[in-house]
Amino acid sequence: MRKKRRNKIGIFQKTVFPKKKVAVSVMLFAVLMQLVMQPMSVHASIQSASGKNAVPEVSYHGKEQSITFKNTDGTDLFQGFKNLMPGDVREQEMILKAKNITHETSFYLRAECDDETREILKDVRMDLYANDRLVVENGLILENVKLGTVSDKTSIQLKAVLKVPTSLGNEVAGREFPVKWYFSAQQDGDEIVSVSPSDPDAGQNNGIIQTGDESGQGLTLLLIVAGVSLLIIIVIVICKIFRKK
Repeated sequence: MRKKRRNKIGIFQKTVFPKKKVAVSVMLFAVLMQLVMQPMSVHASIQSASGKNAVPEVSYHGKEQSITFKNTDGTDLFQGFKNLMPGDVREQEMILKAKNITHETSFYLRAECDDETREILKDVRMDLYANDRLVVENGLILENVKLGTVSDKTSIQLKAVLKVPTSLGNEVAGREFPVKWYFSAQQDGDEIVSVSPSDPDAGQNNGIIQTGDESGQGLTLLLIVAGVSLLIIIVIVICKIFRKK
């Protein structure tokens, strides 16, 4: 059974998996989605974030416990969800893959935001499709939602559709509403390791922070956040957040 704990500060959800079933938990990446509302416009634009460009790809490498990006601008995978106007409809596509894995790997997604952002965005509709299957409808998700399971030869095709209502007006013009998206990958048959406070000297590889627990069993948390320029602590792992210039 999963056990969930609500932190009094923020909306962090902790999930504990049965020890005999899941041995490694990998936080694939965290992307800060910025909604920068412009002055009210009655014109609704529909556009694809990928356009004519190749679809962004995120690959988890099980043997190295590392992550690589392809067809992206740095690590920002939600570039289409910025500079929004009331009435906008945006689409963002991406592909999740797993390579060199010993077991099938399941991917999960959850969102995190503060109370003000959640209130402002309560009428913003977001639908998320995984391999054409609707997994999130009309809203944010504050607990892990399973996107699907992959092997070495398969992948997950993600499509996020964001619809901004025309009811949002000038009161939100020019403001940013950050939503942190966490994608996690877990190899079936392994055991999740309990997380202790992060080690500030943990090794870093291409923006990926790797830590371990006191038992010596490895736990890799891969956190990459784009959008703002400050240091934050997320899921007790310190990571740098870069502001896109």
